[in-house]
Amino acid sequence: RLRTVTGVQTCALPISEPRKFETTYETGVIRPVKIKDEPLTKLYPLLLKLGIGNYSTYYGELFMNSLRSKTGQYGLHLNHISGNPGLSGAGAAGFGKSGADAYGKYFLDNSTVSGNIGYDQQTLHFYGLNSSDTIVKAKDIKQQFTHFTAGAGWKSSDLGTEGLKYDVNLGYDRTADLFAVLENEFQVSAEVGKLYMDKYFSLLASLDYFKKTDASFERLDINSNLSRNILNLNPAMTINKEKIHLRLGFDFALEKNVGTDGHFYPDVEIAVPIAEHV
Repeated sequence: RLRTVTGVQTCALPISEPRKFETTYETGVIRPVKIKDEPLTKLYPLLLKLGIGNYSTYYGELFMNSLRSKTGQYGLHLNHISGNPGLSGAGAAGFGKSGADAYGKYFLDNSTVSGNIGYDQQTLHFYGLNSSDTIVKAKDIKQQFTHFTAGAGWKSSDLGTEGLKYDVNLGYDRTADLFAVLENEFQVSAEVGKLYMDKYFSLLASLDYFKKTDASFERLDINSNLSRNILNLNPAMTINKEKIHLRLGFDFALEKNVGTDGHFYPDVEIAVPIAEHV
C-alpha cells in the first residue's frame, strides 16, 4: 500500500523473519609426503682381475667377501705379480710378489669380535752387474722376503653414553729373508673409557715386544740379536662442549733395549671452531 508523507509517496514492505541457510563443506584428503627409499647399491661377492704384459709379466688378483649381514663380515684377498725382464748384460732381473689375506668380524649384542691373518712373499734379484766381466749365478744375487701377520680384536659397539667403552687388540708380525734375518714383533693394547659427570675418562695401555736375529754371515757382538720392550700408559680426560674440545692427559713409556729408560710426555689437545657450523 502507498502512503503519502509530506508529499512523498512511500511503500511499506512486509518484514520477514530471518532464516538460516545451511551450508556444507567437505575437506579433500591430504596425502602424507613420502620420501622415496634410495635403492641399496648392489654388492658382488667376487672380483677377479687378470693381466699379462711385456717382459713375461703376469698379474692376477682375487677378491672374495660376504654380502650385507647383521651377524658378521668376512673376506679373502689373493694377489700375484711376477716378471722376468731380459736385460742384456745386466744379469738376472726376475721378480715376483704373491700374497693372501683373510679377515672376519662377528657382531655381538654390544661388541664386535674381529680377526685377520695374512702372508706375502717377495722375490727379487740384485741385477746390474756387468755380465761380460762378472759371472754370477741367479741364486747368488737372489733375495726373498716372507711376511706373516695375524691379529685379533674385541671392541664395544654400544652407542649409548653411560656404558663402559673398551677396545682390546692383539697383533703378531714375522718377517724373514734368505740370509736368516728374522724379525718378530708382538703387540697387545687395551683401552677403556667411561663418561662421568660430562667428562670422558680413558686409559690406554700397550706392550710392544720386538726381537731381531741378525744374518748368518754377520759377525756377532754384544749388540747382536737384541730384543726391545716398550710399555706405554696413557690416561686422559676429555671434555666436549659446544664451543670447545679439551683433552688433558699424559703419556708414560718405559723402554727396555740396551738399557732401561723412562719417558714422560704431556698429552694436551684444545680445539675451538673458527666459524659457525664448521
